[in-house]
Amino acid sequence: MQLFGKILFPTDFSNQSNLALKFVIDLAQQHNSDLIILHTFRLTGEGLEDEVLLNAKRDLEQDAINKFKTIENLHLKNANIGYMFQSEVGFISDRIISNVKTHKIDLLILCRSIQDKIMERAEKDSTCLSKKMTCPIILVPKS
Repeated sequence: MQLFGKILFPTDFSNQSNLALKFVIDLAQQHNSDLIILHTFRLTGEGLEDEVLLNAKRDLEQDAINKFKTIENLHLKNANIGYMFQSEVGFISDRIISNVKTHKIDLLILCRSIQDKIMERAEKDSTCLSKKMTCPIILVPKS
């Protein structure tokens, strides 16, 4: 039964994210869902030259690609689900909201480390991710 056509799982490649990924893949398999794994990063470089920032962005993107390949080899190649990886510059909550809309996400799953990052920004920002979501959210507790 396909209850969730598309699942979005933001990752920071932490141990918490890696542990939660197993749950996410199991759920995607149970519901025959496609999985989008999202990694976001911030670039701050006040006073840095454009070339330095561009090189830093390339390095962060390459690092994410390498980590995605590891996830693919360890967990997804034989999982029998559709999947894709996204790596984007920006605040995690903004990138989640954008991807939910763009990809018509049916379920958002957040591990504890991503929840903490969102809450850090929420304290500084009056906008709340949960108020802007158009899909259910599952919060995976710390394992």
